[in-house]
Amino acid sequence: FRYLIKQTGWEAWLGNERFDYFMIILIIGLSCFIVTYDYEVGTYIWKLNTKQKKDDYRRVWCLEIILCALSLVMINFVVKWVYYAFKYNLSYYDAPLQSLWTFQNSILPISLFQAAILMQVMQLLGVLFIVIVSQIVAYFIKSMRISLVVNFILFVIPYFLFNRESLR
Repeated sequence: FRYLIKQTGWEAWLGNERFDYFMIILIIGLSCFIVTYDYEVGTYIWKLNTKQKKDDYRRVWCLEIILCALSLVMINFVVKWVYYAFKYNLSYYDAPLQSLWTFQNSILPISLFQAAILMQVMQLLGVLFIVIVSQIVAYFIKSMRISLVVNFILFVIPYFLFNRESLR
């Protein structure tokens, strides 16, 4: 069943398809920088005298990048929530998802706020995928500029090449 709510803010937040260029470019740049910095400076060999240090070092930069990605997604969620709450005066957080025209045929029994959180979790999974792939590319290439170009080609250019309607 549906609630009669003012849909403008919820539709703007949940109903629009967006590609967050800034976050993707920041994540790829940060990932490539952290992985390739020691290779380019030449301190990589000094830090990795033994196999144990090498494994610890890799774990540290993987954890740094994952924590940065997690914090960026959380900041993005809070900023969007505050923005849409002030601009559109969001209300009825517990209203069913089917109250929005965009999701009127949805079978998920979740509230609007749960849908917003679910969308952020899916965004986090996408960002973590981008982080992992960009780390792998940067690790094998070992050059920041080249790995940035390769990652840009892998993630951003396909979005422009393919018609978004054909991907649905």
